[in-house]
Amino acid sequence: MREKESPDRVSSDTFSDRETERQAEPVLIDQMREDDCPAVHSLLTECFSRPWSVKSLEEMFVRQGYHNLVARTDGRLTGYIGILAAGDQADIINVAVTAPFRRQGIGERLLSALLALAGEKGICQIFLEVRRSNRAAIRLYEQAGFARTGIRKDYYEEPVEDALIMAWDGQ
Repeated sequence: MREKESPDRVSSDTFSDRETERQAEPVLIDQMREDDCPAVHSLLTECFSRPWSVKSLEEMFVRQGYHNLVARTDGRLTGYIGILAAGDQADIINVAVTAPFRRQGIGERLLSALLALAGEKGICQIFLEVRRSNRAAIRLYEQAGFARTGIRKDYYEEPVEDALIMAWDGQ
């Protein structure tokens, strides 16, 4: 359960019910700030073979339509999610959680907070691509109400792999 502290902050409880070897720590879901770009870039570099550059991340702050959230655990950036919106539709551009903090519900909390934010912004549909082999992410998206809508052949590089296209309809 989450409580809204201010328009830009969401506080999350601990994840004692999650399977993990680490002691669960409180997580804060917050709007991404421009000074988070280097840490988000490091996270994306850890998680993806072709991460966004720091410059590309910084450009999101001068272009309309980007909405980005980060997860902080004990002050450390441990997760990121972002969308690019146009009208009442959006595309999830990236979701990432640093390896030591996976399987603790951070991705689920980021996605839940993003869907709530989308509703506040009048976004009714969200689309995404996910590697066919990424069963954990597919399960997360399906549990959040995303449905499989198609396949993009050879969408990913390093390694080459098809993407599942998924869509969420918040109407």
